Amino acid sequence: NRQCSWWVTIPASAAVRSAGIFASLAVSSLILRENVMQLLVTQMYGLLDQIAANIGATFMPNIAWVYGIAIFFVLLNSVSYVVILHAVYTIVLHNVVRPGYINAPNRIKRMLGVK
Repeated sequence: NRQCSWWVTIPASAAVRSAGIFASLAVSSLILRENVMQLLVTQMYGLLDQIAANIGATFMPNIAWVYGIAIFFVLLNSVSYVVILHAVYTIVLHNVVRPGYINAPNRIKRMLGVK
């Protein structure tokens, strides 16, 4: 329990979650015989094009930027999910297990009221 801090477990868990999301997209692509990631990026590109047209912008990012934005948001989603999961488990473990078992940083413990 005390071997890894949140500085290690959150990025590692987020990386595993992101890999799982991309693996799910790959398996879906194999099953559907369609590139699901390409469909996602194409739809994002179309949405950005419509938004740009509505606000009167004359520029549009290329498809590589849209891929980068999609990957960024998958990573952001993974990190936020893992942080929330760590916080919920801190609260649950505080109420179920002995208080010394929690491995959260002290600042987080104070914020969650489990000190």
